[in-house]
Amino acid sequence: MFQTQQIKQNFNFHTKYSTQFKDNTFVFRFLIPMTQHNINCAQVYSQLLDDRSIKAPTKQAMLRWMDELYDASFGSYLTTYGQSFVLSVVFKGIEGKIVNDPEQNHRFISWMMMILEGVLVNKETLKEAKTNVLQNVKREQEQHVKYALALSAARYENTSYALRVDGDESVNNISLQDIHDFSQLLKQVACDTYHIGQFDESVILDALKQSFLFQDKVKSPSYTLLKANPLPRLSVKKFSPQTILVKTYATHVDYQDSRYLAYRVGAIAFGSLPTSLLFTNIREKNSLCYFIHASVIAFDGVMNVITGIESDKVDVVSTMIDEQFEAMKDIDDSLLDQAKQMMIHSLVSSDDDVMSAINLHYSSSLKGDEFNIESISKKINELKREQILEAIALSECIGEFVLLGENDA
Repeated sequence: MFQTQQIKQNFNFHTKYSTQFKDNTFVFRFLIPMTQHNINCAQVYSQLLDDRSIKAPTKQAMLRWMDELYDASFGSYLTTYGQSFVLSVVFKGIEGKIVNDPEQNHRFISWMMMILEGVLVNKETLKEAKTNVLQNVKREQEQHVKYALALSAARYENTSYALRVDGDESVNNISLQDIHDFSQLLKQVACDTYHIGQFDESVILDALKQSFLFQDKVKSPSYTLLKANPLPRLSVKKFSPQTILVKTYATHVDYQDSRYLAYRVGAIAFGSLPTSLLFTNIREKNSLCYFIHASVIAFDGVMNVITGIESDKVDVVSTMIDEQFEAMKDIDDSLLDQAKQMMIHSLVSSDDDVMSAINLHYSSSLKGDEFNIESISKKINELKREQILEAIALSECIGEFVLLGENDA
């Protein structure tokens, strides 16, 4: 269980002492208002941060620096949380006791803070970072499921759900001033710092209090609900080995809603189990698709059904998805029990995975809850059939998107 201390307003430190892992893991999470400009700046900044530092101005110097810390590592990435997104920076380094080096932990924390504070930004590094981001944006088009989901989401204009978290072509317009402004924004937005390992808590707190992060911060809103009028089916041709169909549902149940756990169980039984209604009846019994599953985007209030099919099967598969949703009213209790156990197993197994434990705690903290595996598991087990079916029945299909495969391109 994490122990939490508030360092400054909306600047929190969460630590979990553990001898389970040889590494100490630190994660810095910056909660940033969701705009496409902020996303683009964050993607470029992430590239800059991961690549070089003022203290290590070349890639070779950066590698040597990490080698001296017994192969320490770090990296950054973006995750959406409804009306905001998070820039996460993850650091891993072996515990000093493991290598019998009493100075290892002090050197590691010093290195970590220098990485965070010493991002190397100039015309050359900015140009390279923008090129890398734009290449990632282009590669997204080759990942057909991901690309279909992005194009589908983009239809819901003027919502946070529609924004491209990998960045878009306007990344090319990012300037040195934009990156400077973004670095200042990181000092102002809510920050949660996580630690799992054997590190001396007082050493971490001292480092945080002496860092550029030590100031009151502003927390932006996160969870929301997608509200949109139903859209007609849109088809886009793309050279790909199969056609991707995306059916989007507004859940009308946000992450803080008391019905959220019931909704999640229903969605798993509908389309996330190997024995789910979608997989059993569309894939296994009728062989109408290559894959099919339902995925809930909790902080946006969205459920997507995604399936890979032949282009001439779009209408029949879309109709069968609707039929399976209607069939939820008569679903077998054993399938709901399987969905409950899948959720509980995922919670319990998070104790054995550093990032899963942090992700679950962080999501709970955004809605002001204390994350407790036993308490949540108990709530899931106690869910009644009617609660689950009433929650999932709130779903409203608001659109279909089809990425037509190579047979139609």
